[in-house]
Parts: sequence; structure tokens; C-alpha cells
Amino acid sequence: MGFGLLHHENCGAYPAMDSMNTFRNVCFERPLMICIPARTLVASVVLGALFLVGCGASDSGDSGELGRTPRPFSKDAAGKRIIERKVFTSGERPAPSFDLVDQEGLGADLERYGGSVVVMGFIYTHCPDVCGLLAQTFVNMGSRFGSSIEEGALQLVLITTDPERDDAERGKRYTAAYGGEWTFLSGSTEKCQQVWDDYGVTRTVNSEASYVYHTYKIVLIDENGDIRVDYTGIDDPEAALFKDVEKLLEEKS
Repeated sequence: MGFGLLHHENCGAYPAMDSMNTFRNVCFERPLMICIPARTLVASVVLGALFLVGCGASDSGDSGELGRTPRPFSKDAAGKRIIERKVFTSGERPAPSFDLVDQEGLGADLERYGGSVVVMGFIYTHCPDVCGLLAQTFVNMGSRFGSSIEEGALQLVLITTDPERDDAERGKRYTAAYGGEWTFLSGSTEKCQQVWDDYGVTRTVNSEASYVYHTYKIVLIDENGDIRVDYTGIDDPEAALFKDVEKLLEEKS
């Protein structure tokens, strides 16, 4: 089966993968599914991704131990495809705190997640392309590390890059659409800007197209509140990310 894209002026396209490895979409207002043959889909997605986010190298090797960093890649730029994994030792880079609001309308800062391993990603709910891939990585992480999440040893956090549209209610509906196990954080543009600056996320808004170009970022924080791994790029991060999460959970235990 192909990939159906939802198109509606008031609709966010939420691509998610079900157990049969087919895509489903959820629209707030009117669902409209357009089925595309899988072969056509693959070619279209690859070409579209290259057009939207540019070209870059990928890291196909084993990520190795947490203290080993693969070769560096091109520098960060919003809207570009960059693959990079930066590793830090415990205590080397304390994670900056923040003052945001979760999808239930409750205040959230870094101290709220103290004592847990935290995986933090940056997306926005109206994103028509790769944010859905990052969200799906978090869905897969929820399945892979479900027991650790239930025990509070691991917490997943998504922070919006589009606070003008992503309020708490929108984040709640987005999370429900995916069945996500994460906390979705938003806030004022000023407060979100501070978080983006602190975590190295660049954002450019195309107001005419209602499109937000931003750095595709995942940050792995240990139980002591230190950044241990910083991932930049849209290439499939699961091979390295899941191993790094496992290592930090082992350290915690």
C-alpha cells in the first residue's frame, strides 16, 4: 500500500506507521486519503526529501560505545539535511532548563524530568514532511522501551518549533493521533526561542507558505541532567539512538 497525504487548509498531516508497515493519517477536520503505489511513493519521497532539505552524508556504521563519536559531517543549517552525532561525557554539558507548558496545560521545566533519561526532539504539528519521521521514531521508541517509560526511567519530550500554532490543545490532539508516549511542550515564542537557542535549533518561518524550516534535532539527556548525545539530521537515527538510550539506561541501573 502507498502513502496517503492529507491536504486541508486546517489539517495537519500526521504520518504514522501501523503494525502492517502501512501509513495512516489523521486529520482534525476532514480525512481525505489519496493512495499512491508504493514504488511511486518511494521515488517521490526520496526526490521530495532531497528537494526540500538538500543533500548530505549518512552514517551507515555502528555508532559504537557512547564515548566514541563517528566522523563529523557538514555543519548545521535550517532546512538542510545534515547527519551528525556529538557525544559528551557526564558533567561536560549540563542541559539548559526551560519554562514551557505540556499538552495538559501544566508547567514543564527540566527539573520535572530529573532522575530520568530524557530523549528530546524538536518538531511542529503542521509539518508536511520529515517531522512525521521524527515523531514515528519516538513512537517506535515508546514500543521498544515501554517498560522503562512506565517505570519513569525514560521520558520522551517533543518541543514545538511553531508555538504560534502549536498550543497545548493542538499538542494533545497530535499526541493522541500518534498514540505517543511523549510530553509535547509549547509556550510563548520568546520562551521557545530561548530553548531553541540553548539547544542549537535554528528556525526560519516562511509565512507565505505557512512552513517552518528548522534544524532536525534530537538530544539525549542522562539522569543527572547532562546532555550526552546531540543528533542533528533527518537520516534514520534509530540504529544509533536506540543503542545510546540502552547504554544510558544501563548506566542508570
